[in-house]
Amino acid sequence: MKHALLLYTAGTLTLLGCKKSTPTDPTPTPSVAYQGTVVMVDEFGTPKADRSSVSVTVTDTSPNWVVRTDAQGAFKMPLGNVTAGTHQLRFSYAGYGTFVMDNAATGSPIPPITLGQVSTTHTTVTASKNGTAYVIQGSVAERPTAAQPRPYRLFLTRSFAPAPPLPIANAYYLSVGGVPAADGSFTVSLTASDLTAAGFRTGDDVLVYAAGDNPAASTYIDFATGKKVFPASNVTLSSTAASFSF
Repeated sequence: MKHALLLYTAGTLTLLGCKKSTPTDPTPTPSVAYQGTVVMVDEFGTPKADRSSVSVTVTDTSPNWVVRTDAQGAFKMPLGNVTAGTHQLRFSYAGYGTFVMDNAATGSPIPPITLGQVSTTHTTVTASKNGTAYVIQGSVAERPTAAQPRPYRLFLTRSFAPAPPLPIANAYYLSVGGVPAADGSFTVSLTASDLTAAGFRTGDDVLVYAAGDNPAASTYIDFATGKKVFPASNVTLSSTAASFSF
């Protein structure tokens, strides 16, 4: 009886040790550096059925180590390819915004990442001062519908900042997103307090860039600047940049 109990106990422990991780909570085994799941959505947030071939790259090794997701979006990178510690991971796929994760610790679960198709929405924008308000008006060229709402995102920066697309990554002071009206138009009103809180100073010349946006995509914080990055926004399709004096 004593030997039978020991065998039964060992069998129980073996079953518990082989519990399968779920896609939403991937727990790496000791031999795995990174594993997780990537969700892919089109520019209007509709999930893509085939999530294969997303590149997951460790960018701070030489050479860079790359694995690709399977059809379910799952990936796994062996620990033998990557030294234990923290690394930068880059998630990329052609036509989709690139997601970057800094200081990702080996052996720690990677939360699900949503890669969004880069917006194809074209925008125009103007800006003016109306009394105490700073009014930004614009439009999207493509007519919004319930299925394709054509969201936009505004990036406000100082006039000496780099030209697009850099304001998205590291040079903007204030970002505002929304969905245009049925006719494609949008209006955003800001106060002096809004601009001051964002870091603008009296006398600044403020530049406004408009971009098509994909709010379903995961955002991240740029390690160097502390700014939030909107990977699937596309400021390069903005036909003009507006400006006003603060």
